[in-house]
Amino acid sequence: MSSRKKKTVIASACILFAIVVVFVCVYFVSVRSKHYDIEYNSDFEYAEISAVLEGAEKVLGNTYENMTLPDKLNIAQGEKLYVISACALGDADSKNNIKKLCKTVAGVEPDTLTPAVSDPEDYDAEAVNDFAPWSFSYYDNNSFNFYYINADLDNTTYSYEKSHKVAMEDISGVSYKLFGEEYSIEQAVKFTENYIRNNLSEFMPDTDDVRAQEVFVFKNGDGYDYSILLQHMVDGFPISTTGAVALDSGYMRGQLLQVKIARPDIINTLSNRLYCKFKEKKEVDEIITLESALDYLEGYLAPNSQYEISEITLEYCAKCDDYNDYDFEYRPTWCFTIGEYQGDIATLRPKKMLYVDAVSGEVYCYDSELNTFIF
Repeated sequence: MSSRKKKTVIASACILFAIVVVFVCVYFVSVRSKHYDIEYNSDFEYAEISAVLEGAEKVLGNTYENMTLPDKLNIAQGEKLYVISACALGDADSKNNIKKLCKTVAGVEPDTLTPAVSDPEDYDAEAVNDFAPWSFSYYDNNSFNFYYINADLDNTTYSYEKSHKVAMEDISGVSYKLFGEEYSIEQAVKFTENYIRNNLSEFMPDTDDVRAQEVFVFKNGDGYDYSILLQHMVDGFPISTTGAVALDSGYMRGQLLQVKIARPDIINTLSNRLYCKFKEKKEVDEIITLESALDYLEGYLAPNSQYEISEITLEYCAKCDDYNDYDFEYRPTWCFTIGEYQGDIATLRPKKMLYVDAVSGEVYCYDSELNTFIF
């Protein structure tokens, strides 16, 4: 081969190599920008998930003029976070699936289903069915309730006496009498979590696990009942159980499992609120650091106000554009409890909460006592 031909071949190879490199770079940039089509707020400091979790504990030693921090964090350990689009229309939306769900929970398949009074042909609307000793209610957003019909709960007081935060305190050895029998909170939590995992996973949202968040203790005659609030978990991070109607900008909804126990190892009531299915998950590379979120709140909140933060969590919060909209977006969010009230059966999460979207940096404050978002 002549010297000129060699040079031509080498030059062509270099050009081809350069084109391939440029193509690969453009491809990865386009894929990355498409995969992470998420806006980041320049007012905050961002870091990789692992770095944020590792540095979170150090924040507790910081001093703020307007905020008092808790002694301990309640942050689940996961490796991946997402922005998740979801819809509140799942698999339990047909007569066969409803019967299957009844059979799974109650051990009985109802002979007939009573459709909604408003539309007898619509099994996607409210339907109530009694098949002793169970009563089953199914709702158009695929939430459902099971009630065990007996006298065990007849003497239950409306307001709970005490609550135990499973992740924040040592519950070992804490025990109450249920129907005359000593039954520890730890045992009740273990029984409930295992029951959900073993029996209801196919009817739950597309999550990888559940965990008990809080146990509420109700007086029942001479003994007590437990109401256990459980969270759905996504790759090690929980979905928030708090949220309600927000301002004009949109809405946030809590998603939770609630189990009531009046006798050891027997579930009297099981409620799954806001049943949903995930549609798309966009992985998030970075989130706002806890320190950056707190620094921003320090300046954002009124300088003459004092906020005592009793709990800090990193959770998924469900947002939608309208109260009647059952399409949601779950976003990783820093959640700060700044007030707690004595609650009742209807409001098991009686709190005032601050939320900082860990991706966009949007700030919300919800007060369950007022049942509204203050800002």
